[in-house]
Amino acid sequence: MQRIAISSWSLNTYFKDGQMDWRGFCALIRSFGLTHAELNNHFFESLDDTYIHDLAKTLKHYEINVVNLAIDDGLHFAYEEESERKKWENLGLADQIGRGLAHENDELRQACVDRTKRWIDIAAKLNAEGVRNNTGGDIKNPDDASIAHCADSFRQLCDYAASKHMNMIIENHGGISGNIDALDELFKQVDRPNLVQALDFGNWPAEKRYESVERSVHRAGLIHPKTHAFDDSGEQTEWDTY
Repeated sequence: MQRIAISSWSLNTYFKDGQMDWRGFCALIRSFGLTHAELNNHFFESLDDTYIHDLAKTLKHYEINVVNLAIDDGLHFAYEEESERKKWENLGLADQIGRGLAHENDELRQACVDRTKRWIDIAAKLNAEGVRNNTGGDIKNPDDASIAHCADSFRQLCDYAASKHMNMIIENHGGISGNIDALDELFKQVDRPNLVQALDFGNWPAEKRYESVERSVHRAGLIHPKTHAFDDSGEQTEWDTY
């Protein structure tokens, strides 16, 4: 069964400018006759129970199903506490806290796993089907060690997500995940049935786009058919989708 969902990131400028909130987002989805959404953590104002409960009520009111909670974790978000920022700044790792699942530093990597589990708990309260986090690592030269570190992180996360009856999702979204050879190896090493890919047509290197799509489509749990340019008949013009 194919389902169409709208990602809140598609409206990121409206969220950032204060022209959109979760209630308006849900209302917009329903105005298109749709019932599915992807939420992005960029637009969460708080992680406290009251805020999450209110968001869950809004989703239920509009009968919106969350197919994915996409996170780009970091210390710059509004919900972060100052003590957390200072801790990682003092360790010189503040810029890695949201993308350290493949990092060589054990403490950082475990912190990123634990922070992702926090989002899995939140996603469960929103009845989401899955959570996406970024792999981190070097997109051009992903080494065996970083892939192994990342695989260990995602095994932990997959097992935790499975306990909540949810998928863990990797999008081709930079780092290891943006390199098809490294991504294939990562999926092989994680080896969990609830690990799926969010296949984004637009995030591959242009010279590897078609090959990368063909090699990843079999494990895609959801697809981002990203495009930015359209002709007069409404067809996208950036690449051949047929």
